[in-house]
Amino acid sequence: MKIFNSVLGVVLLIAVAFLFWKEKYDYHKELKVKLEAKAKQLESDLARKSKVFQENVSLLQAQADRMSDDELQAAQMDLQQTQQQLMMYRDEKTQELAAEEQELNMLIKEDMEGILENIKEEF
Repeated sequence: MKIFNSVLGVVLLIAVAFLFWKEKYDYHKELKVKLEAKAKQLESDLARKSKVFQENVSLLQAQADRMSDDELQAAQMDLQQTQQQLMMYRDEKTQELAAEEQELNMLIKEDMEGILENIKEEF
């Protein structure tokens, strides 16, 4: 009877650990989906901004022969500044996503370590 109770206890412990892990797994999966959606949104936003920038470059190229040297130089400087801002925006958002992904990975690691620690304590 003692063996049966011990086996039953172990089976119940494993079942509880599995349910806890599944709950955490679902939560982590939800966070990952949100992060992926944010990355797609950023990608779309960058594509849109890059397209506008390229349209402005094309417009300047088409109008360059009708512009004075000063106007052309000012327009080129403006485009160069816009390009730098776009690159800074891209880098900033990429770093934000990387930091969020790192936080998610740490959360998963901590949760898994907690589950393993709980299992160790029960045995």
